[in-house]
Amino acid sequence: MSANYWNSSQRLHWQFTREELSEKRRNIEVLENQLMAAGALPLHLKDIEYDYNMRIYLHNLVHKLGRRLGLRAIPITTAEVYLSRFLLNVSLKEINIYLLVTTCIYLACKVEECPHHIRSISNEARNLWPQYIPHDLTKLAEFEFYLIEEMENYLIIHNPYRSLGQIRNILASTDFAHIDNYNSNNGMNNIDGGNNGNYRDGYKSYGDLSSGLDPSNGKLYDGVNCLILHQDELQVSWSIINDSYITDLSLIFPPHIISLGAIYIAVVLRCSAMMNDRASSAILRRAGVDLPNKPGTTNTGPNIEGRMNILTNFMGISNIDLNEVIEAVQEILTLYEVWEAYDENKLRKKVQKLFMNR
Repeated sequence: MSANYWNSSQRLHWQFTREELSEKRRNIEVLENQLMAAGALPLHLKDIEYDYNMRIYLHNLVHKLGRRLGLRAIPITTAEVYLSRFLLNVSLKEINIYLLVTTCIYLACKVEECPHHIRSISNEARNLWPQYIPHDLTKLAEFEFYLIEEMENYLIIHNPYRSLGQIRNILASTDFAHIDNYNSNNGMNNIDGGNNGNYRDGYKSYGDLSSGLDPSNGKLYDGVNCLILHQDELQVSWSIINDSYITDLSLIFPPHIISLGAIYIAVVLRCSAMMNDRASSAILRRAGVDLPNKPGTTNTGPNIEGRMNILTNFMGISNIDLNEVIEAVQEILTLYEVWEAYDENKLRKKVQKLFMNR
């Protein structure tokens, strides 16, 4: 089950439509109103919502603790999926969100085989949030069982990073100028675990990606008959995937859809940044990418139009739902628009209300 996304519990039990997600959240809202009417929840919590701003705040908490523990991206993003799943069933107004973040990290480290002792995780979390993390380790252990129960014991997570590497290799090693037909049976089911990522028919391996050479049929040229993602584009794609966990994308789409959305944005952003587009430049800076010294010059890169044509050609022949890719791209861009106006201090003060009268 864990080797193949298409047969995984993630797809079979934790992939929803937007309507299903909305229904789950409406149920939580109804429960909150009932608890407030009964006096079990204070009325001053009514203005606290699980919106993009709150999600960004929680995302930052997860990454802050993950960095303190020296974790790599995969256990951190696994923790974010656990958090998203948990909050589909439980109101954040009823819980200690700092303890939730700590527990998600603790469990994700176990599942992703980079375990940390419960005491070390608790100590690091307490160093970050001393007023919110209890000294009693049993509180963290109890919350772990609560978290596992709400996720129905389904803990294996398939993330988009593997798909990103597979798609990158296909784009760089395929002569798109000579592909006439593509066997739909070998479409994106080969990514995310199908056939162990081995491609046949239309997608042939062309050898060393770093040289971009086809050992049998000649050379591959970026923007002419293949697409070689530059290091800054890969960096942006990786960063976008990290940020996508703030949204519902991991609960709606397969990993390869998120990867393709990230690649598309990264390639478009690179072109837009060269044209001195302010919004694109802001996202690139968030991803930690150095911008050109002289924005507005486009001759520093390869054939921009050709590269975009190859990317759209790939999506068109790969048995991919283009509407899903477009939807993922739009959601990520909406997130960045909200993020531009995000106020950390304002959210921190709002979160403090959760602990009043407790």
